[in-house]
Formats: sequence, structure tokens, C-alpha cells
Amino acid sequence: MKDRKNGPDDGSNLILPGKDFDYLLNPMDRRTFLKVMAAAPVIVLPESPAGPDKVPKKKKLTKKSMPKDGMAVFRVNHKEVSLTVDPNRPLLNVLREELSLTGAKCGCGQGFCGACTVLVDDVPVRSCITPVGLADGRRVMTIEGLADEDLMIRLQHSFMDCGALQCGFCSPGFLVEALALLIRNPRPTTDDIMDALDGHYCRCTGYNKIIKAVRVAAFPGERRKIMGNSKYFCIGTPYLDVTGLDKAAGKLRYAADHTTAGTLWGKILWSAHPRAKITSMSTKPSFSVPGVIKVITAWDLPAAKLRGPIIQDQPVLADVQVNCLADPIVLVLAETPEAAAKGADAVKVDYEVLDPVVSPWEALKPTAPKLHEGGNTAEKIFIQRGDITAGMEQGVRVLESDYRTQRVEHAYLEMEAAMSWLDPQGRVCLMSASQAPHQWQAQIAAMLGAAPENVRVVTTPAGGAFGGKTDLTIQHLCAIGTAQTKRPVKISLTREESILVHPKRHPMTIHHALAAGRDGRITGVRAMFMADTGPYLSHGRWVAQNAALLATGPYRVPNLEVEMVMAYTNNPISGIMRGAGSAQAVFAVESQMDQLAKMIGWDPLDFRITNALVPGDKSGCGQIMPAGFSLVQCLELLSEKVRRDILPTRTRARREGRFVGVGYAAAYLPVGIGRGLDLDSTQVGLRLTDQGKFEMIVPSTELGQGVISTLSQIAAETLSVNPAEITVTSGDTGSLRQGPPTMGAKETYITGRAVENTARLLAANAIALVVKVSGGNPEDYRLTKNGPAKSRGNAPICTWAELAGWAQKAGQPLVSVSGYAPDTKTGLPPENLDQAAPDFNFAPSFVCGAQAALVEAFPDDGGIKVLKVLACHDAGRVINPLNVEAQVEGGVMMGLGYALSEELVVEKGRIVTKALSELGVPTLDQAVEIDIMMMEVPDEQGPFGAKSLGEITFVPTAPAIINALADATGIRVTSLPASLEKVGEKIHDLKKKR
Repeated sequence: MKDRKNGPDDGSNLILPGKDFDYLLNPMDRRTFLKVMAAAPVIVLPESPAGPDKVPKKKKLTKKSMPKDGMAVFRVNHKEVSLTVDPNRPLLNVLREELSLTGAKCGCGQGFCGACTVLVDDVPVRSCITPVGLADGRRVMTIEGLADEDLMIRLQHSFMDCGALQCGFCSPGFLVEALALLIRNPRPTTDDIMDALDGHYCRCTGYNKIIKAVRVAAFPGERRKIMGNSKYFCIGTPYLDVTGLDKAAGKLRYAADHTTAGTLWGKILWSAHPRAKITSMSTKPSFSVPGVIKVITAWDLPAAKLRGPIIQDQPVLADVQVNCLADPIVLVLAETPEAAAKGADAVKVDYEVLDPVVSPWEALKPTAPKLHEGGNTAEKIFIQRGDITAGMEQGVRVLESDYRTQRVEHAYLEMEAAMSWLDPQGRVCLMSASQAPHQWQAQIAAMLGAAPENVRVVTTPAGGAFGGKTDLTIQHLCAIGTAQTKRPVKISLTREESILVHPKRHPMTIHHALAAGRDGRITGVRAMFMADTGPYLSHGRWVAQNAALLATGPYRVPNLEVEMVMAYTNNPISGIMRGAGSAQAVFAVESQMDQLAKMIGWDPLDFRITNALVPGDKSGCGQIMPAGFSLVQCLELLSEKVRRDILPTRTRARREGRFVGVGYAAAYLPVGIGRGLDLDSTQVGLRLTDQGKFEMIVPSTELGQGVISTLSQIAAETLSVNPAEITVTSGDTGSLRQGPPTMGAKETYITGRAVENTARLLAANAIALVVKVSGGNPEDYRLTKNGPAKSRGNAPICTWAELAGWAQKAGQPLVSVSGYAPDTKTGLPPENLDQAAPDFNFAPSFVCGAQAALVEAFPDDGGIKVLKVLACHDAGRVINPLNVEAQVEGGVMMGLGYALSEELVVEKGRIVTKALSELGVPTLDQAVEIDIMMMEVPDEQGPFGAKSLGEITFVPTAPAIINALADATGIRVTSLPASLEKVGEKIHDLKKKR
């Protein structure tokens, strides 16, 4: 069922290496390699010229006896190493903890993800499950030792050029595996590449760019140049990630990669039951474990004992009652990780076990036990417009359906880790991957009873996040440990703990009624949502609001009635995840749109175009759509592509007896957090250094979405300099006093606007200084990459470094601080949207998109394959095409998993799917062809007209796939995911139709 594009195998297009192509055969240094690659013409090389039967097979390590004396002797990166070690200890732990080789990452500890891949005697192995004794007497090569190899250099730059890195956490493993492939098979086919990399997991890229990067490394002529927008200096160009080479070389350090002398290791004892009373607790046994230094319980907390990002309802450490398995009870600090783990296991806790509340309907019964003093209703929202009864009666057809969306794990590759210490000023400093460093700072300060300025949060690069690193999980306990011991503290979670602890996507049940008239226009929508937020609110309020306010989809609905009820249960905590609330609502809306269109005899795309919101329309959240809202254009472009390329494919396939179908979905999302909250306003600092470079400070955090390169391009375009001249400090509360969380797909639109404002201020100050020194008027001068110049001349009148010297002499350092605060009204729209004022602004802006999916069902095995996805989105002015492509491909792949396979299974409050391999996340062999079509309708408030993109790329994918499945088979899936277990038998039954 694989449909892969391979290069030529017959050698007919072979260009033999001559003097200009020696780099294909001979090693060279990095500088020469880059010079040749930049000038190399397009060439096509044959794949596997030796023929498929002569390609060497992947080697396997032979078993050998482990050293009985505990002494392992092996070569690591060309150096001999002798260690007295438990021969069964994982090789990865020895590399990272004993040898400080942190390039190989621990993404699961279960041998599934591949992030820990190293070479042992040139054989790629998963070092997290490879005992170190197996390496005795062998050669071990990690990404650090391979980074300067010529073939690895080619791979590194190919990964950078193709945009295959993103968060970079999985990259060392992919690169080591790819290197082993190219060593044994220099001209692999796409099938060869996919077979070699199969089993390596990536949550960011969607895999296509990784496959492409390996092909480009093998066949350099395949590399693709993305042309920039000639209107701008660097906006619209594929500026490469400034940390890309460090990611590819295994040098970028994530939270778990940091440690220091004297560090105490923390281990948390979590609740043993979803709901129970703690009747007694004894920590004395922990102190009998050698190396245990401190045991902290709720009674040791100095200040706030409750925490939470919106309301404080979650215990810092549980004392009397536990409400879920993620409740921490005790923090044990010890000299080694092993001692901390043994100390936590030694704590004695007795419980009175209570029956858990595991259903939101059960939770809302009057007889249900109250999980909070105010009851079990976490949120309740009601909105209406027009006359819903009349609206339903006006429809020639009314479709009422029930839908269920599942609980989903973020499954980012980097597990939670944090390190804390005291700085010379006595501040508690915390280092961790965070989407909300300033919000964490405030919460931790409250727990410590300290002023916020006495707590510093330093954000490390994140190995993926998708909303899951917005809540505190272990970081506050790390800081408390340092405050009480005055020593550095480090806590790292296992994969099972990570799945247990951080909030998940909210599962929801949705009853949706949609009515339309004979003219194809929607006359009414009635929707009822029931959501499970777990025992604590987390960000559930915002999720509930998003779902309720997007229940009409991006369509004109004159009459509506929407009710949302979110309940507390003893299930895992739910919170923010990509497309929070909108993904659930859009699945229901778009499933309804496809069905109702066919019921009234309309083409599903024409039905959407007829009802799509246009500028000036009032949306289902009460806000007037802005001038740049372009859903109709997206749908029309998608329709044109579908009719030309996709529908003929479906027709041919059906003639062949195949079950192939096409499905559609559209969506719109608010940009930013909105709601009148002061969480979108942001501030940026920028200065010219003495060396003529630029330093910029932003509150945004890099999660793999490329925000730092994007913001650098915006500043560089404004200053007319090279983005490489700008160094960015991000997500450090010690640099900026306040900053919004990185969420809601707002960084390009809001922080980008703040960067543009700040850079314009610095540019004006620079010109003013030139005028002061050289005379004339401001319009007589302009900025260039080499320094200020005359408006009608090319040669700069001084370099940037010289300008910095002028500023120093004048006592006017070129420093600017500015920001951007979008205009949003306080609060939510009124319950009756008819009463919303014309200038009501729930969100700073909106972004939209539409997708089509081509899907095939296979009766023989009950399987489903997504053959192709067309994705048409409006990002406004595209700042970085490489980042845009990466966001679309990654979002589509995550949507594919949401549609077909992903679910965190919970039974009676306990997680069943405890391993990364059990979560149903898409793997490389599921990589789908994605045709990306970008609209560029500028938003006048965005930097250079840019909007946002990150979340919207994911939201339409699942309903488009489910609609395509229905078109192919007649099977209508109303409960996600459409897994083999759910629909396999129904697909098997299609044999009878043949």
C-alpha cells in the first residue's frame, strides 16, 4: 500500500563525477564542502547502481558474554574508555552520565523512539535498551564523534536546508541511522530510506522533510531552492535555523543535558490511587537509604500549598486527599538518581481508597461525591443568537448527530526535566523547557513566599511542546528543593511519569444539530458539549470557551444556541494541546457540513463556500471578521486543485474497484489568547553592541516552531541587516520583567509586531545619531547591511561598529525597548450575541485554512491509508517559507494521528497506554504526500502583513480524513479515532460490495 517516488535506477541520467564533483567521492573539510555545495549545479544520480540485490544488508550485533568483573573496556569516539560498571546498565546512561556525551537523547527509555541511537561496531543500536556490557571490546560512536565526518557534514546541512530539524531532539538519532544507511548504501531509494529510518519517531516534522533530507544528502542535485520575495530584503526567504548546526551535531543542550557539581537528584512519589484519603505517612524509612539528604512533604511547604495557571486548585504536594494518579505526595532529594528512587520507594503511605469519579455525567449527578467545595462543574457556558427554534424550522433538512473526541497525549519526545540552583544574589533560578516562563515565575514565587524578582526562570530549548509545557509539572518542586537545601536540584521524569503527569487534550462528547435551506444557506446550529477536565482546571476554562465559540465553524449562522459543560473527574488532568477546544468542535462541525451538503444535494465544497464567513460578517463568537479574512479564497483555491487533480484520481481508482474517497474540512481560529486578558501584550529589547552586532531579547520560547529565526528575520528586515547579525535571548525572566506565554499561535503576529516596532525605534535612533554627527536630515540617510549610508549612495558612511562607537562617545547607546498590545475588549462575548457591540474584539485576529484528504480503505486487512492531503492556509505575508512548510506538514501528520490512531486509554482513572509505543502516534511509514498551497492576504496589524499558522494546520485534518473515509466506504465515524479496532470489521465487509 506504499506509494513512493523513487529516483532512476537504470543509470541513464548519470553524470559522472569530474573535478567539480569530487565531493561525492573524496572527503573534504567543512568550509570546502559548503563552498562546493553552494555552487553545485542540479544533477541526478542513479539510485543503488550496484542493483538492489547487491546493496549490503543492515548488520546486526553478535551476542557476546558480558564482563563478569564489571570492568568494561571499549572505544568511544576514538578514545579508549575503561569503566567499572554494572554490565546491565543501559549504554545510554553510561554515555550521558559517566562520559558527559549528551548528544544521544532519552526519549522513551523503551527502545521505541530512536533518539538514543549510536553506532556500535558501525551497527546502529538503541542505546537506552543496550546493556553497556554488550559494548565491551567494541567501538562506540555517538553523534559527537561523528559530527565532523564528511558524510555526516553532508547530512547535517541537508537536514538544515530541508527544514528537517525543527525541535531537534530526535535529530541525532535520525542522523546516526541515516549515516549508517549511506555508508552501506550510498545511493538508496526512497524505500531504502524509509525502511532504514522506520522505527524512529518524530512529532514535529511529519517525516517528509527528514526523508527528503536523506535523499538530498545522497543525491545533492535534488536539493530544492525556495525563492524569496523580491519585495523584501529577507522576509519571504527560507532563513535557516540559527541553532540548526548545533541540533544536527548533538551540541544543543536541552534541560536534561545540564548538571553541575553538588547537584541533588529529586524523585517524586506519586499517588497510588485516582481518588483516596491519605490516612498516614512515614518518611523515616527513606533516610535509611544511603545518599538521601532531604524528604519534603506538604507540611514542609513555606507558603502557598495550592497552584494552578488560572485558579489555584491543584496541590503542590498532597496531604489529606489525592484526586488523581498525577498528585505528588513526597519529594525525595539524594546524592544520586538511584538513591533518590530508592528513597521514594521507601516512603510509607496508607490510604483509604475511594471510588473514583470517572465520567463527567456521573460527576454532575447530585449524588456524586464533590471533588471541590463548589461542586464538580468546572465551567459552564451558554451563548445564543437569533431564534434557534425558527432557525431549525427554516431548514429544509436538519441533521442531528452525536460525536466523541478522545483524550490525547502530547507525546513530545523530550520528557520533562528541570534543574534549579541559587545564584550569587540568592535568587532561586530554574532551568527547564517552558511555554510560560513568566507565569511559572509568579506561581513559584507564591509557593516560596518570595517576591517574583527573587525567582528566575531560564527557558531551555524544548524537544517539542504543543501546549504540554505550559503547566508546571515538576519545576516548582525542583525550585522548592533548592530553596530548602541551598543546593542545585535536578529532576527528570521517565516516559511513564511524563505520560502520567502533564495535562492532556480534553475528551469531549458533542451533540450537534445543523439546519440548512434549499438555497444551501445554514439557518441554525444547536450544539451541546460535555467535557472532562480531570480533577483540576488547568487551562480548561480557555479550552471550554474555544470549543463553545467555534461550535458554528467558520460559517455565517443567523440562529444558534450553544451550551458547554466541563466537569471535574478523577481521570488524568486535561489542559492545553494544539488546537485546544477548536479541534473537538471542528470535528463535529465539519462532519455535519459534509453530510448535510449531500442530504440537500449540494457539493460539499460549494456548500462551504456559500456559507463561509467573509470580512464584515459577525462570527459565532460575536466578532466582526477583519478585512484580511480569506476563507473563501482558501476554499476556492482548494476547490480548483481538487477538481483538477484529486477527483480524477478518485474516479480512476473507483473504476479499478478500489475504495477511494475525498473529504474536506475548513476551520478558523483566534490568534492569541484574547478574552481581554493581559496575556497577549508583549515587550522586546534590542541593542547595538560595540562589535556592531545586534542583541535582541524576546519573551517567546523556542519549541521547534522556528520562532527565533522568524523574529530575527523581522528585525533584520526592519534594520536592513543580515539575520545572522542578530543574537536572540528568549524566555528568560531575568532579562524581561514580564512576558506572555508562548501559546495560541501568536508569536509571529503579536511578538513579531513588537519586534518590528522595537527595530523601527532603534533604526530611527540610529539615523538620528548619524544626523547629529554628519548633519543633514533623516531622509538623507538609510540603513544597509554594512551600516548607515546616504539615501542616494551605496557605500556606508560608517560601519555598524563605528556607529556603536559614535553612540558611546555621545553617551547615547543605541538601545530600544518597545512592544505591542493588541486591542481586545475585556471579557467574553455576551450570552446573547445579538447584543455584542460592533467593535467587540474577542481575539486580536483570526487565521483560517481548508484541507482536502484523499483516503483509501483496504477490505483485505481492514486498513486505512491517507494517500494525499491538500492544505490551503492563509498565513498573511510568509516570513519564512521553510518554517511554514514545516508547520503545515507537522500539523497534518498530527491531525492524521488524531483521526486514525491516537488515544490515551484510561480505565477507572488509571492510564492503560503507558508507553510511547502504545499511544498510536503516527510513524514514518505513515508519512503522507502533502500538497501545500499558501495564501498571502496581508493583515494590516501583523508584521509586514504576517498572520499566524502553527495551530490551524492541525485542526482541519482529522475531519477531512473522516469525511474522505465516509466518501470512500459509506462508513461514518463519529467517535475518534477511527482505529482498526473500531472500523476494521466494517471495512472488511466492503468485500461484499465488490
